[in-house]
Amino acid sequence: MIKKTFTFVIVTLALLGFCSCVPKEKESQRLILAENLVPLSSITIIAQINGYFVDNGLDVETVTFSSGKAALDAVLGGSADYATVAETPIMFAGARSLPVRVLGTFTSSPDDCKLVVNTIKGIEDPKDLKGKKIAALQGTSSHYFLSKFLSENGLSFSDIEFLSMRPTEMPAAFSRGDIDGYAMWEPHASRGMKSIGSDATFFSGASFYTETFNIAFVGDSETLNDEVHVKFLRALLDAQNFINTEKEEAIRIVAKKTGMEIEELSDIWENYDFKVEIMPGFEDLLSSQYEWAVSEKIIQKASQVDIDFSQLMYRNPLNTVSN
Repeated sequence: MIKKTFTFVIVTLALLGFCSCVPKEKESQRLILAENLVPLSSITIIAQINGYFVDNGLDVETVTFSSGKAALDAVLGGSADYATVAETPIMFAGARSLPVRVLGTFTSSPDDCKLVVNTIKGIEDPKDLKGKKIAALQGTSSHYFLSKFLSENGLSFSDIEFLSMRPTEMPAAFSRGDIDGYAMWEPHASRGMKSIGSDATFFSGASFYTETFNIAFVGDSETLNDEVHVKFLRALLDAQNFINTEKEEAIRIVAKKTGMEIEELSDIWENYDFKVEIMPGFEDLLSSQYEWAVSEKIIQKASQVDIDFSQLMYRNPLNTVSN
């Protein structure tokens, strides 16, 4: 009996020793992604749905917002780690010396933002916008797009009745006739047009504006480091590759997630360039939008020293995954 007990103890200790030598699986880094659920976010949508974040050692929880501006506010407020956001809210944050940093651009489009109008209200030409109620969301790419569109057509905000609205409110307001038109990104632009059928049309800004969608984070984050950034970017690159090789399935995934019809998304899919990169000239885009915001008296120029928007770009992780 003593011999059996002794043997049992020896075997047990041996097993325990063996188990302690087996390396424990490293826990995935937990992160929160603040995401605007739109076609511009297709890469992050697919990275989540297809499990590319998990494959790269990240446990990413996605929280959705009605705009990239709201997503960025969540990051700046400390309730999320990354945000999908257009360049305009990034510019405003940088101009206010907030600690925003850009990991990279992952989508660009010259045709995502549109000015949707109701022809029954007598709008057939941009000049017909005079005196009309036109909405956009202040402080976002739609606000900048509308301003540029007016300027390109010899108009200004003083020529219209401008209203700032949340994106989800615009199609319904347009359908009711509360507004005569609105500047907005997809899918909200298409939803408004669909709501009144053939009475709707839209003006494009493809000749003067290309919208970008970017990954932004807080520079002094205690959660994020280069290792995490690299894993996150690799997941996005996996999603980019899937989009390039499995177009139809990518459209199906994004359409389902954004609540769009597959045919509706297919019709505009070629308007998007899905590419993870530090976009050439991105800081110049921020600078030009800053000058616009100052000229429109949306913000005051802080000093005679120009803001160096190149300081917002954090290039190291993307350089690592590109090599």
